[in-house]
Amino acid sequence: MSLRHWLSAAALVLSALPASAAVNCPSLATGDYRVINFRESDPNWRHHVLHLDGDTLTVTLWNGETATLTPQAESCAYMTPDMEPMMVSRSGVFIIRSPLGMTIGLPEMTLPRKALAGTYNMIGASMGDDGLFHTDSGQVQVDSKGQLRLSTCGDGGIGACGAPGSVFGQLVANPDGGYDLQFTDGGVDRVFTFKNKNGAVHVVASLNQLHVLTPAVARSLPAVGSRDANWSFSQSADGQLSGVNFEHRRVLSADAATQSFVRRANENCVKQTMLVNLGHDGVVGRAAGSGKNCSGQTVNFNAVAGLPTGLGLTVFGWESSDPTMPRYFGLAVEQP
Repeated sequence: MSLRHWLSAAALVLSALPASAAVNCPSLATGDYRVINFRESDPNWRHHVLHLDGDTLTVTLWNGETATLTPQAESCAYMTPDMEPMMVSRSGVFIIRSPLGMTIGLPEMTLPRKALAGTYNMIGASMGDDGLFHTDSGQVQVDSKGQLRLSTCGDGGIGACGAPGSVFGQLVANPDGGYDLQFTDGGVDRVFTFKNKNGAVHVVASLNQLHVLTPAVARSLPAVGSRDANWSFSQSADGQLSGVNFEHRRVLSADAATQSFVRRANENCVKQTMLVNLGHDGVVGRAAGSGKNCSGQTVNFNAVAGLPTGLGLTVFGWESSDPTMPRYFGLAVEQP
């Protein structure tokens, strides 16, 4: 099996926990999954279905080839046969970082079209005519007929959102699973959906384009003293990937009046002020700023808008109307 095809297959999203699960990760479970790699040029591998055996950590690809995951010291962290890191969240969401790009996937689930009606926040990456990746953000409204309208929401998708535009696409069931998003200009993307009791995510994919949508519902402030461990990596405008960042974080304070909280990463001691429902419901973000690391040195950080899905997966990124500012797109999962 080639490196390219393994990496396209290696990131999964798993649903509620079945009986058969990996010993070192209760959310890594047996099942069939739709796997999406938006930078995969071969359409047979861009959004295919595979099977995972949670007992043996064996992946069986759609063409019958198999491969085995190797558990790492941290629970719910694995390596592929090509030594690329894979991480899984409490809901079973997998992400993988590879030279080919970032891959995510969904349990093979097609929600009825009427269940998709609503307003969604969106962040995504798409290659422009300039050959560079741009970070797209805003809100998408889906009606009961599966018609989509777009609202723009300011820099990074965090400002107040404008009125929705005219219909730009229509969801049509695809016999191979999920939906086709048929654009009014004749283009077609694929749409795959996943939902459990804790959250929902919808992924729109085509070559060199990935957009993640999650319901625009208000987020609560985290409890003071709460902790989490978070894996993340991002893609720059030229498609280069960062390394995987693994942080153990603690919430130091929260302010209901300003809808903000301060968190600190144990690894570097940098404090950041985060805001919830920034601009509109469901967005968590921060302004560009700086802080002191454990050695007292100043560390700068970029502005960011993030969309928690409720599944232990967050999609994040930024693109400003100022072309000199950095832009990027990333994925993160919380360790169970």
